[in-house]
Amino acid sequence: LFPNYNTVHDFYKVLSIRGVYLASQMGEDKSIHTVITFNRGGEWTKVQRPVGVDCKNNEKDGCYLQIHSEYSIHRGIKAYPPHSQKDAYGLILVHAHVASNLQTSPPDVYLSTDGGYNFKKVLQGPHAYEIADSGGLLVAVPISTNYPKVVKFSTDEGNCWHTYKFTSDEIKFTGLLTEPGGKSMTVGLWGYQKDTNKWTVSVIDFSTVVTKQCKEEDYVPWIPHTGLKTRPGFEGCLFGKKEIVKRIKQDSWCRNGYYKILETSTEICKCTEVDYECDYGFYRPDNLMKCVLQPEMKADQLGICKEGNLEKFPMLGYRMIVGDVCDTVSDFHPVSDITSLDSICHTGNSGSTKLVIAAVIVIILVLVAAVGAVFLYKVLLLQRHRVVYRYSMLTQADDRDNEYENALTTHDTLYSESSDDEVEQDNRLPKSNGAVPANSKQPVKAYHDDSDEDLLG
Repeated sequence: LFPNYNTVHDFYKVLSIRGVYLASQMGEDKSIHTVITFNRGGEWTKVQRPVGVDCKNNEKDGCYLQIHSEYSIHRGIKAYPPHSQKDAYGLILVHAHVASNLQTSPPDVYLSTDGGYNFKKVLQGPHAYEIADSGGLLVAVPISTNYPKVVKFSTDEGNCWHTYKFTSDEIKFTGLLTEPGGKSMTVGLWGYQKDTNKWTVSVIDFSTVVTKQCKEEDYVPWIPHTGLKTRPGFEGCLFGKKEIVKRIKQDSWCRNGYYKILETSTEICKCTEVDYECDYGFYRPDNLMKCVLQPEMKADQLGICKEGNLEKFPMLGYRMIVGDVCDTVSDFHPVSDITSLDSICHTGNSGSTKLVIAAVIVIILVLVAAVGAVFLYKVLLLQRHRVVYRYSMLTQADDRDNEYENALTTHDTLYSESSDDEVEQDNRLPKSNGAVPANSKQPVKAYHDDSDEDLLG
């Protein structure tokens, strides 16, 4: 379910088990129901009804577990989305009810301890929930009231719940949180006081309640995916391997601890029909694992054109699923051999390929011609419009320089440095009416300071 008016979606990947996903599907009558897959989307089924839970509608219409997710929360339903942790193997907490489709009534809390194959009802009404201590501790706070005062916790996978009153004040509850990864024994409850609107955080350390550290005898091995329908001896095999993990026994009052690394081991399984999917032209009839040829297929082999040579490919009907790691040495392992027919072949799209190549060449030639034409036009334009330089201003400047030079050379000497005798001789020249002769140049008398000579004399 992907609502087209919002970014929310009801598609959830379960972290506590490999290959399991939850989703909401809309039917032709616009009703919504929950589906689950255990093999990474290969097959989708409805979630089985928990034992001992009443159905909300007529059982003739079908009774399955309908799980609320982001879409329901967006529509105003008091619920939390599905929750799981990587190290809490097989545990899934959900809000749901038993009906033929998703309901708007207040949901209850259900828990799966085997990765979604089976669920059980653990709490009445909606709750905020968290998984702590790697699955050894479950914590829940009722959200049917806005001001809860108690917190509930379980150490035996939801079979028995203990209640603890964490406050006496009127606190508007807004959320329950634990450390990312779900390894810690500490949880925080967030909210604000009704009168003052001050934010309040209540931190509860459950390690003071569950003080015993788990020992080796407190653990039990668990094999995921034993609920899959497989051949005898292949229980738990999924995509070619089987996982074996250890979990705390339900009746052990102890904790894993923050730094506890739970033991896991892996076994490679032999290949079977479930490790393969049907090849092109084949299908699996109902309730059969064998891939058979489709009736519309006229031949049991394909002609493949590879690098210009025709090859015959016998279709055996199987191909291994991507990501499968099963042992192909023994048991079921169909093998297809490719036989060369020693003949030349041409692919069906060779004509279209040639047309595309021809079109590209034509486009390149047109572009080159256009660029050449533009370049030639620019060259011709430059040749027609030659640059003419004007020197009129420079000539005028040269004339002014000549005038200045002539003016300086025609002036009489304004200063001449000569001896005193020369000055006296010039003073004795005859004068006519007190005027200086026209051809004579009267130098300016030089100034001679004899003060130094007088002092020496």
